[in-house]
Amino acid sequence: MEKRQAIFLIISLIGILMLLFLSQTLEPKTKAISEITEKNINEIVKIRGQITDAREYNNKTFQVLTIKDKTGNISAIMNANNPIVINKSKTYSIIGGVQTYNKSLQIAISKIILE
Repeated sequence: MEKRQAIFLIISLIGILMLLFLSQTLEPKTKAISEITEKNINEIVKIRGQITDAREYNNKTFQVLTIKDKTGNISAIMNANNPIVINKSKTYSIIGGVQTYNKSLQIAISKIILE
């Protein structure tokens, strides 16, 4: 019986490690900004667009970006500990969690990639 339990434990640990690895490498499907609704709150989404505005707040603790694609625009908040140089003529992919602030949807950025 102990041998069987050890095998089950090893298989379980391998499964957990695989899930951790996959959660770090898999990205959500890209959505148009107009597709993001209140149904997506607390979900991780990926959008693609241009940054039209960038502002720093709370003594440069975080940045609020405005992202625009063909279907609309949305605010995105990013920790300024990892500031990026914004090039407004370039396209970015942004991955983050959908949340609300002052009754408006925004994305809390976890990853931003220059395309």
